[in-house]
Amino acid sequence: VDLATVRRIPAGPLRYPADATSRAHIVGVRLRDGPVAGEVAGEVARVLSMVGAGGMPWFAFSLEPADPTAARGRVHVAAGIARPDRFESLARAAGYTPVGRTFYPDHHRPDAADLADLGRAAGDAGAESILVTAKDAPRFPSSIGGITVRVLHVRLRIVAGADRLWHLVDGMTGEPDMREVTS
Repeated sequence: VDLATVRRIPAGPLRYPADATSRAHIVGVRLRDGPVAGEVAGEVARVLSMVGAGGMPWFAFSLEPADPTAARGRVHVAAGIARPDRFESLARAAGYTPVGRTFYPDHHRPDAADLADLGRAAGDAGAESILVTAKDAPRFPSSIGGITVRVLHVRLRIVAGADRLWHLVDGMTGEPDMREVTS
């Protein structure tokens, strides 16, 4: 793993560098399709050692659609986030069929001209809806050019190290078991 590819949460160019990881209490590792946590344990330990955080507790997670039963379909993806390509990949993984995309700079607030262009592009592509991130949802109306705007809500699923994470959370909150509070 190249340290330049190590991401921090919150992610973005103005965040702490990877070598500041040693100041963290725990590290979350996002697993994409493929490896299970046991297969990445050695790689996680190696990367943590590279950033001066050897022995740091960690947990692994994946992102999945919050509503796996939601109707899917042909969508035009639209996002104003730092890595919009990841959103498009997540939409595909969630079962949507992206037929077009409009990506804005991070934190962009679309104006009337942007929205008109987006509606036109979605219609021209034959999209059944426009799919946006939860972060971007407040910046968009419920429909654009007669096309419904939908939000792809995701949830974080812990796939390894849940005991380490909950032990830390319980200790920080003083609550005996935060799982009951956050479920």
